[in-house]
Amino acid sequence: MDYEVIIIGGGPAGIFAALTLADLGVKRVLLVEQGKDLPQRDHQNPEERLCGWGGAGAYSDGKLTISTEVGGVLTEFMEEKDLLQLLEVTDGIYADHGAPDRVFGEYTPQLEDLADRARLADLELIPDRIRHMGTDNCLSILGRFRESLAGRVDMATETTAQDLITEGGSIRGVKLSDGRKVSANFIVAAPGRSGARWMKEQADQLKLTTRATSVDIGVRVELPAPVLKEITDTTYESKLIYYSKTFDEKVRTFCMNPYGEVVTEENAGIITVNGHSYARKKSDNTNFAILV
Repeated sequence: MDYEVIIIGGGPAGIFAALTLADLGVKRVLLVEQGKDLPQRDHQNPEERLCGWGGAGAYSDGKLTISTEVGGVLTEFMEEKDLLQLLEVTDGIYADHGAPDRVFGEYTPQLEDLADRARLADLELIPDRIRHMGTDNCLSILGRFRESLAGRVDMATETTAQDLITEGGSIRGVKLSDGRKVSANFIVAAPGRSGARWMKEQADQLKLTTRATSVDIGVRVELPAPVLKEITDTTYESKLIYYSKTFDEKVRTFCMNPYGEVVTEENAGIITVNGHSYARKKSDNTNFAILV
């Protein structure tokens, strides 16, 4: 075998898989990323915002949510207490690599008061702890992860995994865009959002069962920061849920950015909006999304 493990995708899942394997002493690990290496990425180029070492989150506002209440369906696959322990470990690794010390959303009388007032307005405030890194800190923190892996994991950037190679009912390697066919005892496929179509095609070829996640639609709202200051000072990002009276539709707030800015994003020719917030640079506004 060329490698013990091949990891497809240089986003957070791939990076943490590589870091864990390296810390466990696994010697022959290859990380394959279709985009550019971290120092060469250009956030002005729409094609490079989603792909590249560090993943789509490299240019995000860098929120780490330390809660099992939001963010996915992992509780379907493991006990909640085990998931929370993993979240705490992951958060600690980010902190070791330079994430800011402050964690928002810890239980306080102010947080309980906000939750009570939300209930009076037929809203549910979801408690969650958040460590905010800031868009301006994400690249430097990812750079420290890159340094932690240097010399311990082989990295192939600007290289696409074209096909998974099967043998005897098992996946034994990867065909790469540079013409190589590399073998491994284990393959970790974590291609992220930009590789979702490829992952579905590979799963279909392997006759694996897949499940599509739901798609939310909504709008991004921007307000003068003082309007939401009491909330953002306490929770940083409030997760509020409302159920409509007529159809019982779930409406929720998402991705709140105190003193941040609204930005445009382009993906596959479609222009959308997103929100960022910085650790050092502040605007006069706060923005958030309302999703259905």
